[in-house]
Amino acid sequence: RTFSVGFDEADYDESGPAAAVAAHLGTDHSSIRLTGDDALRLVPSLPDWFDEPHADPSQLPTFLICREARREVTVAVSGDGGDELFGGYNRYLHGERALQRADRLGSAGRRAVAAGIGPLAPASWDRLARWLSPVTGTTGRHRDPGEKLHKLRDLMRQPTSALQYRALVSAGFQDAESLVRGGSDTEGGIAGAFAVDAPLGLMERMMLADQLEYLPDDLLAKVDRVSMATSLEVRVPLLDHDVAEFAWRLPRRFKVRGSETKWLLRQLLHARVPRALVDRGKMGFSVPIDRWLRGPLREWAESLLSDAALRRSGAIDAVVARARWEAFLRRDGRVSAMGIWALVNFQAWQERWI
Repeated sequence: RTFSVGFDEADYDESGPAAAVAAHLGTDHSSIRLTGDDALRLVPSLPDWFDEPHADPSQLPTFLICREARREVTVAVSGDGGDELFGGYNRYLHGERALQRADRLGSAGRRAVAAGIGPLAPASWDRLARWLSPVTGTTGRHRDPGEKLHKLRDLMRQPTSALQYRALVSAGFQDAESLVRGGSDTEGGIAGAFAVDAPLGLMERMMLADQLEYLPDDLLAKVDRVSMATSLEVRVPLLDHDVAEFAWRLPRRFKVRGSETKWLLRQLLHARVPRALVDRGKMGFSVPIDRWLRGPLREWAESLLSDAALRRSGAIDAVVARARWEAFLRRDGRVSAMGIWALVNFQAWQERWI
């Protein structure tokens, strides 16, 4: 049995390719769809599933997959860990190059690059990229170029490699501490990964940072909580300690080769599935949360980000939070949907438990 989820928004929907792979492998396949209205019915349960603030919007489709699977099975297998152990994220390629160039530029050069990117909002960069694409030959090759450029801007503003990588992977607000009353910045696991005394390159330190922070605190927590909410047991074979130890002993060329990520796992896959079915750009398991927050989820979010609700919670600076929410509704590209999602989920958790 295999299960996948799809969306009405074509740029987020991978259900078609998933069904093609399932057909080739001969699995008994089920595909479900998640709409903004479905999300509205699910969001009130988020604090009950997690018991703590958690703000990865893929928690919603993951719950639906687990619920659907539990109707047929009691145990499922997840592929979590493959990217972090075998070099699957595009940021390991592009991020390493960016951090190396940032180091060569020096502080003055980094400030100049950041200043050059800053004046245009992400949406303006997207329009410019579309206008230039016939000349540059990049039509359809890069998704959300404006957002990626602003990531580069945020990276260039940071003084150390650890802080630069944190800016690269941060999906919400770069200045999250400004939203918390009396808040201060924390370094977290990324700083520890970049400071570890071992002969590791930049890419290996990025992977270690993700294994210490992003994988356990986001991905595994997400799957564990929503699967338990449906009484489904999800196992993660790629995180067996023997596999993890093997991955760390592998030379780099077995993980990233040229511009190809997760090289070794791809070779295993190509022995079983035609390349034409799986050689596609990496999308990630994301949802159109920006459209939903301005659409079917807007009233729910507004109730949690109202001035009264923010002042009642006491932890969030109401003035700053309201300004970010209103800027997001105006489609100000400098305010990310992921940041708003984190803010709303923190508020929902406080309303439920505190």
